[in-house]
Amino acid sequence: MTREIENRSLSEKPKKASPFWIRFLRILILIIAIVGVSITLSQKVFFVYRISGNAMEPAYRKGDIVLTAARKEYKAGQIVVVSDGGKLLIRRIAALSGDKVDITKDGVIVVNGTALDERSYISQPSYGKTNISLPMTVPEESVFLLGDNRKKAIDSRVESFGCLKTGDIKGRVLFRIWPLWR
Repeated sequence: MTREIENRSLSEKPKKASPFWIRFLRILILIIAIVGVSITLSQKVFFVYRISGNAMEPAYRKGDIVLTAARKEYKAGQIVVVSDGGKLLIRRIAALSGDKVDITKDGVIVVNGTALDERSYISQPSYGKTNISLPMTVPEESVFLLGDNRKKAIDSRVESFGCLKTGDIKGRVLFRIWPLWR
């Protein structure tokens, strides 16, 4: 009859599993850290907005929820959330500070002498509710904003809306959070 001999020194102790409460505490600390970082980022960098109007149809519709990121610089073509008189609105940047904007009677947007190719996001150009003097130059530290739903959108083509200050931009839309299927 053979016996198995345990091969360890006297100074070695068998490894014990961590008690449940230590493992639980580690997981709890990790969860608190993740939530803390998420809250900090959501208060400073990322913002979630629910769309309440139809100015950006068909890309974004009433009830859609979008994630935005605060930036220091924006580019023409980007979709942004802006604050206008306490209201939050979603619009597309058509032109930046110093750009010369004109709109033809059939609704084609011309920036610095070049017609914008908007076929990928609007189905038909529309002069809409335009009542500003054209052509115009976008003022310093401002942007010329347009809704994709040109027939119904109130945007920089309307005198009471006009060009908005870049400081009024809350963030660039990164993607739609809800609904997922569109």
